[in-house]
Order: sequence, then structure tokens, then C-alpha cells
Amino acid sequence: MQDKGSASAGSQMLVFSTLWGVATLYHIKTVPLDTLTNLLLLISAFLLLRFPGDRRLLLLLAGLQLIDMWNYLPRGSNHWLHTSFINGVILLLFLTSRIRDTQRGPADFFHTLSPYVRHLTLVLYFFAVFQKLNVDFFNPSVSCGAVLPELFVRSFTDIHFS
Repeated sequence: MQDKGSASAGSQMLVFSTLWGVATLYHIKTVPLDTLTNLLLLISAFLLLRFPGDRRLLLLLAGLQLIDMWNYLPRGSNHWLHTSFINGVILLLFLTSRIRDTQRGPADFFHTLSPYVRHLTLVLYFFAVFQKLNVDFFNPSVSCGAVLPELFVRSFTDIHFS
């Protein structure tokens, strides 16, 4: 019988892998499907959404995302770079757990992975906020602070701001 913590980590792994697949699909929406890597990313993201929590599919998606980021360098987007760091952690944790023979299931994998993802995300947002701290952040002639919300809304609707 599974204990409550293991069951909780297992359901969290299902949520994480589902959101990871959705995030990949959102990224694919912004780039053309003109490379084999992008096509494989699309297929593996849909497979991960169909079979959430499957570590093999998560590892496949992580590897493909790293290859995709490598292809975009040095002009990759910040979110894809952050995703690449997390994918590197996913692959390294899997490899070290295989070498040490310590992982027993998706719940154990997520339990080991989640602190690293949290710390990487905190570091990312710290530097994202820190580098934006200036008086021109809301000046649309020199900053993206006033333009990005409009672009975000426009990507989902036909609303245009005057």
C-alpha cells in the first residue's frame, strides 16, 4: 500500500508532466514546424498529455527540448533557456538515479526533482525582476513592460489596443 506522501508526489508528477507538455505546445505555437526537432517536440508533448506521468516520455521531451534550445543558441528565448536548465536537471537526476539505483517510481522521481525546479524558478524570477528595476520600465519607447501585456492578449484574441 502506498503512503499518503508517495501518493501525493505521484499526483504532483502527473500535474507537472501535464503542464510540461502544455508549456511545450505553447512554445511550439510560437515557432514554425519546419524542423524535425519541432515536429518531434509536438508529437512527444501530445503523447505526454495522453500518458501523463510517464517518465520515458518526460525524458524524451526533456532531451528534445535541449536539442531544440541548442539549435536556437545564441538567440533562444529566456523561457526556453529556463526550460533547458530544468530539462538538464531532469536528465541528470534520471541518470544519477539509474547509476545509484535509487528511484523506484514516478513519485520518488518527482520528490527528488521538485526542489531543484523550485530553486531554478526562484533564481530565474529573482534575476528577471532585478534586471527590470529601473525608472524606464513603463516607458513604452524603451521597455517591453508596457508592450508585452498587449502582445500576450493579442496572441489569444483579436483585441487591439489604441
